[in-house]
Amino acid sequence: MARQANQQNQETIETISQYEHIRLLTRMYIGRLGDGTDPNDGIYNFIKEIVANSIHEFRQGYGNNIKIVIKDNVASIRDYGRGIPLKHLADAVGKIAMGGIDSKYHIPQRIPYGLKVINILSSEFTARSVRDGEARTVYFERGIMKDDLWETGIEEGSGTVIQFRADEEIFGKYEYHIELLDLYLRQQVCINRGLEIKLNERRYKSENGLLGLINDILVGQPLYPPIHLRGENIEVIITHCLGLQQRVIHSFANSNYTPRGGILKRALCRAITKTLSKFYDKEFSTSDCCSLLWGAISIWVEDAYFYDSRKSELATKNMQDGGPTISKYVGEFIDKELIEYLSKHPYIAQIIKKEIMYIKSGLRKVKI
Repeated sequence: MARQANQQNQETIETISQYEHIRLLTRMYIGRLGDGTDPNDGIYNFIKEIVANSIHEFRQGYGNNIKIVIKDNVASIRDYGRGIPLKHLADAVGKIAMGGIDSKYHIPQRIPYGLKVINILSSEFTARSVRDGEARTVYFERGIMKDDLWETGIEEGSGTVIQFRADEEIFGKYEYHIELLDLYLRQQVCINRGLEIKLNERRYKSENGLLGLINDILVGQPLYPPIHLRGENIEVIITHCLGLQQRVIHSFANSNYTPRGGILKRALCRAITKTLSKFYDKEFSTSDCCSLLWGAISIWVEDAYFYDSRKSELATKNMQDGGPTISKYVGEFIDKELIEYLSKHPYIAQIIKKEIMYIKSGLRKVKI
């Protein structure tokens, strides 16, 4: 009887395709649906995913402008990078198993399957690529290609255009609230100095790096002007603040805000503790050095991946394949740059030392 029941159960098991899986279990791929009233709703995550691909091109040295137009629930994102290779365009946005395109143009997967998920979950989806006077445009409906247009003699600048209408069969009734993208776009231009993003008629650009986010994320009363350290693939700002109950560190990995921080926060705190102990020639603990620390760290690693679809914590351990660990990279950067900064700004070095001694002696009450 048990064998017969098992056979009957096996007969009732249905196998669904990846396409059906994405449409039936959407939250596994994008985190949440939502009606557009929350900045973490899927319709905004779609825009962020496409912008992330455009920023990847910018980081490679191709195109410093991204244009976003949102009207009547249709979102269009245009960059001026190299453009997806024309022969691979349809596969890049429509074939689930397709990953990197070639050695010269890589599409990073920041949500599972990236553009393919957006395509499948959109009632209308268009991808257009322009390269060296040629263009290709592919049209989809709910992930199924409907048309494929090739053009030559194009005077339009190279780049990629992605346009979509999120499917109401999946999302229900929704509406874009443009202001909910404001902080995200300000973060992107500050993290990616020299990048310009235009959303409808609003322009975003910053030449001050992470310092441009101070008014958005700084809490407490700084004891000294924020220390700003910048390297090729890393940027850090730190200060100690009165009014904090415990350390506050904002972390960004490959332009993604990672609220849980994880390895980035731990690496930064360890590096600061080790460097300050070395600089002052004293044995300090992380609690001594970082209890009232406010800071932000932005880092770029090769082939970043995250623990969940919301990208709340970086899972990558090394800067690149075969390269240094993130902890080592951050540690060496802080050791060099922070010591050099404090040597050039002795009055700030004195303030920091005094604050650490206050905390160490118990004169400053902190939450550990």
